Amino acid sequence: MISDPKSLVGRAVQLAVAIAISGAMVVYGDAAYDHRMLEKYPPDWSLFGWFKALALLFASFLVFLALRPEASQLRVAHWDALPAGWLTVGLCILAASALAVIAWPTLIADYVREGRALSVLTEFIFLAALALLAVSAWSARGSDRAGFFGIRPVWILLAMIAVVLLILMEEMSWGQHWLGFATPDGFEKNLQNETNLHNFYTHRFEAAYYSTAVLVFVVLPFAWPREVPSFADGLTVFVPPLSFAILALPLCGLFYETWNFVMYQVWFYLGVLIAIFMFQRETEPAARRGIATMLAALLLSQLVFLLLGHTLRDGHELTEIREVAIPLALVAYCWILMTRFRRDADLSAKRPAQN
Repeated sequence: MISDPKSLVGRAVQLAVAIAISGAMVVYGDAAYDHRMLEKYPPDWSLFGWFKALALLFASFLVFLALRPEASQLRVAHWDALPAGWLTVGLCILAASALAVIAWPTLIADYVREGRALSVLTEFIFLAALALLAVSAWSARGSDRAGFFGIRPVWILLAMIAVVLLILMEEMSWGQHWLGFATPDGFEKNLQNETNLHNFYTHRFEAAYYSTAVLVFVVLPFAWPREVPSFADGLTVFVPPLSFAILALPLCGLFYETWNFVMYQVWFYLGVLIAIFMFQRETEPAARRGIATMLAALLLSQLVFLLLGHTLRDGHELTEIREVAIPLALVAYCWILMTRFRRDADLSAKRPAQN
């Protein structure tokens, strides 16, 4: 745990300065260029755009410093905890997306729209995540792990199932995509005329959804210390291993029209900084190669998106691809949870025989 009050104050100051810089970019962009905080438009290569990018890089570095655990509190990466081959899945998402933008930019839209291949794939991936969470909850019924404020792990897992189910039902417009029923009157004014709530506030929902994914799957594994206060002990089992930050690194990219969003640039830079930090700290050659390859894929693909994204037919295709990458990361996370709780159940079953 961070016990030095000076360290805590220093980290709070770093976060405050980072928030102030980010807020200043939003306010100035709105006042001088009439750019709203969540307005989608092509990457800004003006003098302000470059200054904003550098200022947000500095803000991201301050966030990185504020969240980085002390040397004695850094966790082991635990690469063996990741599902086999899942790093390759992330690499393929970035590489295939970049290649598609280079070679077939106008065709991508045909695969990402509602009812098309990637949209349907997203729904099936969410179903896989639900199945893994259900197995985890079943295994956690008799878990003797510490609870969080008295809430047993099984109840936290059931809450996670409810959240994922809600996201899935919103994604499939509560069955409208499959059953083909007409949009009820109360939903006709949403952005896509579908039976869901998130399209009433599409940009705000996307910002919250994408940011939460980065925070949970990239930032949290990096920032969670080896030792935590006793009240947070029950959450440790739900925190992905440090290596998961590299598996989920693609979530920090895949931006074109939303590159100008302040928070998205911060997530991109923060992901890069975390990957560089892990590469410098890692001693295993295979792990270093994996980190370097994923980082290079993130940087090169994002460069392609920024330079060639204007050739896309709709402009928001990369947003739809990210909506496939998020549930893929979720499935990998749910696999880790299932492995942990099944191991607990196996150990619990063996104890009586040993007595």
